[in-house]
Amino acid sequence: MGKGNSLFQVVKCRLSYDVQDGLFVAAVSSKVNGETIFDTAESDDAFNVLSGAMHKALYRFYPDLREIPLDTYGESIRDAKSVEDMIDFLVEYFRQMISEELSVMTN
Repeated sequence: MGKGNSLFQVVKCRLSYDVQDGLFVAAVSSKVNGETIFDTAESDDAFNVLSGAMHKALYRFYPDLREIPLDTYGESIRDAKSVEDMIDFLVEYFRQMISEELSVMTN
């Protein structure tokens, strides 16, 4: 997989659905600033569960990202046709947020 750059990269991602509980479960292995992080999340929505697991990893390094609501992705996510598309979108979105955060910190 290896989606992303040195600031944020998704290494592995597993998405499953628990029929009994009606929840999606995401397990995401990512690298943030070169450090490997593993996080999980649960949600009744596939996109939200992927986003949630990735957010957990990023919050450790960029706590100010907690201030950005999860629903700020806009209409562009509706173009995602697969889990791979969702991951690509999220990685790019988070990379932009990290870059903006770093530029604010250095100014």
